Amino acid sequence: MDKNKSKLILCISAALCTSSVFSQALASTAVSTADESAGIGHTLVTDTLDIDHVQGTKIITIDKAELDATSHRHAAEMLQDATSVYTPMSYANPMLSVNMRGVQDFGRVNTNIDGMRQNFQRSGYQDQNGSLMVDPELLQSIKINKGLSSGAGGLGTIGGQVSFRTVDFDDVIKDGDDGGIIIRGETGVGKWSNGNKVKSSLTAGYNITDNVAVMGAITKTKTDDYRMGKKGKSIIGPGRADRSSGRRTPTKFAVPEHLLDTYKTGYSIESVLGKIRWNITEQQSLKFSYIKTKSEFNAVDYAAYSGTYQQYWLFKTNNKIANENISLDYSFKSDSPWLNLNAKVYRANTQLDEYFPKSPDISQGAQGYCQMFPTKFYFSTGKRCSAQTSTYETDTYGLVVNNQSFIDFGDTLFSANYGFEAALDTTKPREINGPDGAASGIASTPDGRRALTSIYLDSRLDYQEWLSLFAGVRYDRYNLQGDARVNTKLGDINPAGIDETFTVDNTDTGISPTFGLSLRPFDFMEITSNYGKGWRPPSLTETLIAGGTPNVGAFVSALIPSPELKAETSTNLDLGLKFNFNQVLTQDDSLTLALSHYRTKIDDYMIMHLGVITNDNKGTTTQAFVNRTEPVKIKGSELAINYDAGFIYGGVSGSVVDVDEGSQCYNPHVLPDAVGTIPQSPCGRTFYSPFPSQDKLTAYLGTRLLHRTLDARVTMRRLSDRKGLLDIKPLKEERLLDESSGIGYTRWDLTLKYTPVESLAISLYGRNLTDQQYSSALGAYRGVIQAPGRSVAVGVQYQF
Repeated sequence: MDKNKSKLILCISAALCTSSVFSQALASTAVSTADESAGIGHTLVTDTLDIDHVQGTKIITIDKAELDATSHRHAAEMLQDATSVYTPMSYANPMLSVNMRGVQDFGRVNTNIDGMRQNFQRSGYQDQNGSLMVDPELLQSIKINKGLSSGAGGLGTIGGQVSFRTVDFDDVIKDGDDGGIIIRGETGVGKWSNGNKVKSSLTAGYNITDNVAVMGAITKTKTDDYRMGKKGKSIIGPGRADRSSGRRTPTKFAVPEHLLDTYKTGYSIESVLGKIRWNITEQQSLKFSYIKTKSEFNAVDYAAYSGTYQQYWLFKTNNKIANENISLDYSFKSDSPWLNLNAKVYRANTQLDEYFPKSPDISQGAQGYCQMFPTKFYFSTGKRCSAQTSTYETDTYGLVVNNQSFIDFGDTLFSANYGFEAALDTTKPREINGPDGAASGIASTPDGRRALTSIYLDSRLDYQEWLSLFAGVRYDRYNLQGDARVNTKLGDINPAGIDETFTVDNTDTGISPTFGLSLRPFDFMEITSNYGKGWRPPSLTETLIAGGTPNVGAFVSALIPSPELKAETSTNLDLGLKFNFNQVLTQDDSLTLALSHYRTKIDDYMIMHLGVITNDNKGTTTQAFVNRTEPVKIKGSELAINYDAGFIYGGVSGSVVDVDEGSQCYNPHVLPDAVGTIPQSPCGRTFYSPFPSQDKLTAYLGTRLLHRTLDARVTMRRLSDRKGLLDIKPLKEERLLDESSGIGYTRWDLTLKYTPVESLAISLYGRNLTDQQYSSALGAYRGVIQAPGRSVAVGVQYQF
């Protein structure tokens, strides 16, 4: 190492140490990620030199081989081994929600299918506002990009991106062939099937000419009711109350035996996919894609409080969802280093029809009153005197234009990624009432439109092979339009309340810079550091929400729009260290170790709270999305160790996360020109926690036998108790999440994969081998039931 290079390394190392000390002192910096390379659990983590992402932001790619090797019954399980990625899931609901490094919902994390943003909105607690419908049978890989990005996809996000890539031409048509077919199937095994009925898909592609190719796929998935695990305790209950001190100690208990067999928890998924590719010239190509996924599932729940005798299953709603994505991609790869252009225009539409049956327990004497005053009756009792369907529809229109340019100075290479990005969201809620009179104004997802636009620049400077510097900036703008309705009468429950509507037309802008550094003093070692600012404007739901929640054991509450919301801003910092070693114990083995630490500070964090100021003199209980007055601070660490010697391999990965919400105080002034007070201090009083506050660990060990045609793998996944779960709490603690526990668990899985020839693979999946009873609620308020117990499934794939 020459003298100048040594001095530069010393200076940069000192800067890294200084930035770490600075972040500790402020406790307000934030996170993006450090690189990992090799495997995280079952995920394949690879470095990237692409300039469309700031180096140091962790890029995790889960390829098809890893998706097949991982035994997943729910789409969320595909992401479960990625560090600091959390996926609240209910096995009765196939929709997917992603929490990345402590943030989720309302576009904080960009979840997309083939680059098409999935911005579906359905008002509800926590993951209802960030869920998407994706069919695992269509997927070829998943790319996770944690932290801020100055490149394409970073518009309006502060948490990162999860990109689901569907099967494409090169996946089904092998080199040198004119066409190809892939047939896949999976089913449960006899008495151990435990709700696994069938997963199947057929994919085919054909080169019509040298320049034109077509392909298509159809899939079908069907699950059934299942039996929960029997081992362990998975419910957190109110526990013992000490009236003299006004405190109580929550306790754990198990689901009663007669509730272990679930009720109406099966679901179906059907998908179709079609693509056409035209290679106009050797440098230019066009691709048209169409994807549609339909699913039907039920929302069910049960009452199982400790010491309560009312323990029964309850059918709540039937849901039918359709997700349709249409896109046109253009690519131009010129001989000039200045022009490498990609453009995409797309439409993503999601429509959910939520059917509510007529309430079965309305007394004969109340029938007439219910039919005369259905809305008032609903808000008073939570019961419907007629069946009702609420429809939630979100249309997203998007455009991305991106160009890459390179300048080679010999020892130094400069690259730039710049372009334009836009997304337009429109929401269209509707209600269809039954013939016997039904409540109106219940569906609280608002009708409106939000336009996001951005121009961005992401640059990278590489010096020899040991130093990379990164700098980027994006300018984002948003405009939100719609009608805000403030209704505290709620079907004349409060006749003296107000019911007024006004027009909202909000516009704001944000500038988000990013900086990064990658230092490779040795071939086997890399040090990374990234710092940046993020900006997320309010969503349609946060700004225009309306309606109310009925009196079901608590109180009636009016949902109030918040047109005065400010955009969230984040400050993100991460530090990372990575080692790659070869020939550690044998001539062909490899060892990878990656460690990262991140910190995120979010100012003006938006979340729903009880109690905001309106012009209602009666002071009806209100809920609204508000800005927190103190920042939310998130910090965490990630570790991944992976070893592969060919015949034997294994690894460990873990995530530790800590969230500081401060005083949880907020600004109750969400309406223009509203005067008055609220009866309580504007602090606390939120129904749910959108932060995971749970640490997780994944360990796996595998072997390859019979000339590597047989792969056997055992995986252990451990999730800790939610922090503070069993602390002594006030009797009226509003954050005691009784039905969604946050209790930790340990799950063991087994996968056997036999590949006698390259075109045929036979797999056996043993899931939850110890029959653990657990749920993956991660702070969700209601509606997440326990996961399936022990099950066995077999799968086959044949490609020709």
